[in-house]
Amino acid sequence: MSTAFHPQSDGQSESANRVIIMYLRCLTGDRPRDWLRWLPWAEYVFSTAFQSSLRETPFRVVYGRDPPSIRSYEPGETRVAAVAKTMEERAEFLEDIRLRLEQAQAVQKRHYDRAHRSVHFQVGDWVLLRLWRRAAASLPQAASGKLKPRFYGPYRVVELINNVAARLALPPQARLHDVFHVGLLKKFHGDPPQAPPPLPAVRHGAVVPEPERAVKARLARGVRQVLIQWKGASPASATWEDVDTIRSKFPQFQLEDELPLEEGRDVIYDYSGYGQSSGKPSEHNTYADIEAAYKCLIENFGAKEEEIILYGQSVGSGPTVDLASRLTRLRAVVLHSPILSGLRVMYPVKRTYWFDIYKNIDKIPQVTSPVLIIHV
Repeated sequence: MSTAFHPQSDGQSESANRVIIMYLRCLTGDRPRDWLRWLPWAEYVFSTAFQSSLRETPFRVVYGRDPPSIRSYEPGETRVAAVAKTMEERAEFLEDIRLRLEQAQAVQKRHYDRAHRSVHFQVGDWVLLRLWRRAAASLPQAASGKLKPRFYGPYRVVELINNVAARLALPPQARLHDVFHVGLLKKFHGDPPQAPPPLPAVRHGAVVPEPERAVKARLARGVRQVLIQWKGASPASATWEDVDTIRSKFPQFQLEDELPLEEGRDVIYDYSGYGQSSGKPSEHNTYADIEAAYKCLIENFGAKEEEIILYGQSVGSGPTVDLASRLTRLRAVVLHSPILSGLRVMYPVKRTYWFDIYKNIDKIPQVTSPVLIIHV
């Protein structure tokens, strides 16, 4: 039930009225005051039109059959004056509609001819192909989409289908139909290439940009990204893309795994019980702390082992050497005023005891990465 300022109906009546008004507007044309005489025809058109909600015409729903077709009228075919008048009005209306369509076509032709130019090609001509009708839509960051070349080629015309269509000799791997409207072609001036250049990849009718090479890499909020130079685009249009996105969209593309990061990232922390850190200071806890920092770099920041430089100072050299002795692909290790072992710092001993801590002197031979030792 609908009341003032509280509409609750589904609007079916209003929707049907809008359709009827549209029919009457088309039928009356420049004689809107004669709408009443066209109302039966509007009702007939509405009843015989397909309804998406019914998936059928209202006429067939009510009567179970299609409406009878209306024959063309010849004067004198019927003796009923009302029927003759109705058929004559219908014939006049159809003639009026035919005239309006011819006028509309003339207007459209005039607008088309104003900007149209005739283009003719011959078999053997080299032409450039325009693919702007297949708008680019693939990568999340499409900043370079507008900067892609408007024409591709050149390609040779191998057959003229008719005056407005030509067949081109496309590369064998092209996924495009080789017949194009002449409006998409432009005559190529210059020396033709030895082999036709490749077309860009097309997926679902859309031109997909292809990566040419990875220029450099960086970490953006913990996500590893590479600067991609796209085929056919200028170096200034290179875009930063997530490594995972590039690998999923272009599995055959060879990423430069050894590409160095554009900028490094320092991870600084206190060991348990030192500085502002809570917990109990112990050798075991320092090993657990540096292990957690290493996992943070790998899992949260996307760093690789060969990109990491370990740094340890004084007692911190103990967990640093311990981790470095277990990793074989570190970029480097920096030890600032390192200790030989905990016991050797306190006593002038020459051997390692089982109860000693931070036994750097025994673990340093196991470190295979470059090591820089600083003593001040």
